[in-house]
Amino acid sequence: MGMAKKKCKYCKKTFSVRPQWASERKYCSRKCMYRDREERAWGFDICDQCDKEYFYKKRNRGRKYNYCSLRCYKKLLYKETHMEVACTQCKGEFDIRKKEFNKNNSKVFFCTPGCMKKYYSEVTRKCLYCKKKFVIKPHFVRGGGGKYCSQNCYHKHKIKKYKKKNKKKKILCAWCDKIIWRYPSQINTGRGKFCSHQCADASRSEKHRVLRVCAFCTRPFTVIKSILPFSSHIYCSQKCSGEALKKRVVLKCATCETDFEVAEGRSEIAKYCSRICADIGEQPRRESLGFGRKVYTPELLKHLLEWKENTCGFPLCLEPRTPLAGNFACCKYHWLRLRVALYLQRRTREKIFRKAGLDSSAGLNP
Repeated sequence: MGMAKKKCKYCKKTFSVRPQWASERKYCSRKCMYRDREERAWGFDICDQCDKEYFYKKRNRGRKYNYCSLRCYKKLLYKETHMEVACTQCKGEFDIRKKEFNKNNSKVFFCTPGCMKKYYSEVTRKCLYCKKKFVIKPHFVRGGGGKYCSQNCYHKHKIKKYKKKNKKKKILCAWCDKIIWRYPSQINTGRGKFCSHQCADASRSEKHRVLRVCAFCTRPFTVIKSILPFSSHIYCSQKCSGEALKKRVVLKCATCETDFEVAEGRSEIAKYCSRICADIGEQPRRESLGFGRKVYTPELLKHLLEWKENTCGFPLCLEPRTPLAGNFACCKYHWLRLRVALYLQRRTREKIFRKAGLDSSAGLNP
C-alpha cells in the first residue's frame, strides 16, 4: 500500500503519511505543530507605558491597557486615578488623587506637612497707621490684607486720606443752631444736619406730636399722635391730674339716666356711668360708621338694663340684690368683698395724692 502526500500547514512543505492518518495529520513534524500553535495563541504588541514589544495571549485582548508587566500596569493605573497639582506654599508640583481634588472646595493643597505648617503659621507685620507690629495669618497677607493692626486704625487712616481730599464746611445744627463741621459729601446727600443724636431724636419726635391745652392750668403741652386714640391726655402733668380729681361734678348717664360723679376736667367728655352704658349708647354710631360688630340686640339691651338695676354688684355674680346687704349685693359675703375692694382703692388714691402733696379727702367715696 502506497504513502499519501500532504502539505504542511505551517512550513508549506510536502510530506508523506500513511493513508489511514491522512485526514488527521496537518503538520510535517511536532516542531511545526508547536510553532503554529504559539503563533495562533500569542501575538506581539507595544506596551503603553514603556513602549517595548512583548508577547501577549490573544485570548486576553479584552483588557483595558496594553502592558508588558505588572509594574507597567500599576503605573498606568496610577496615571488614571491621580493628577498633578501645585503646592499652595512652595508652588512645587505633586500628585494627588482625583477624588481628593474634587472633595476639596478651597483648592488649597500642600505637598508636605512642613508646607502646611508654614502656610498657617503667624507672620509679623507693621501697621500703616500706628506703626505698631502685630501678628497675622499669612493667607490674609496673600489676599491683600494685613495692613492694619485693628479696624480703628483702618478707619482712622481712611479718614486721614479723605480729609486731605475733602475739607469740612461750617453749617448750623438744624435743631439747636450750634456750629458744626461737615464734609461736602454729607451736605450734598442731606446727612449731618444735627450736632448730636439728642437733637436728631428731638427733631423726629417734634414731627409726630400735637399741641394741647391743659384742662386744669390752661398751659400748652405736646402729646404724641399715636397715643391720642387710646387716651384723652387732657392734663399736662400728674400734679394737674391730681388737683383736678379733687373737684368732682355730678352728671346724669345718657343711657340709664342715673347720677354719677366724675372729675371736673372730665365733665365735658364723660357721658356714661359704666362700660355697659357706654357700649349701649355708642352702638348706633358704630353701625352708622360701618365698622365693628353689633354689640347688643334690642332684646339683649333690655336684659342688660334689668340686670344692671337688679343683679349683684360683685363681678361675675348674677344673683339678685337683697336688702340684707344694704341693697348693694346679693349677700353679706359679697357686700364685704366689695367694701374691701373700695377700701383698697381709696388707700392707693391716698398714697398717690400724698406723694403729689395734695389733699386726698376731696372727691373720695366713703
